[in-house]
Amino acid sequence: MEKTTDDMYTWTFTAEEAEVIKFALDQTYKQLKDHRDEWHQQQCQRIKQLLLNRFEAEL
Repeated sequence: MEKTTDDMYTWTFTAEEAEVIKFALDQTYKQLKDHRDEWHQQQCQRIKQLLLNRFEAEL
């Protein structure tokens, strides 16, 4: 892990590790999207943004 600013770090993953992370996020997103309470919906939106922005996933 490389520190880039006072409050930001950069992690480097192999392609295989990135696929595992993408799969885990995708599965978690699918489980959370059916929950209606505010906390689950917030987490769902955060995961959705990660998948769309960082992993260029199609949801």
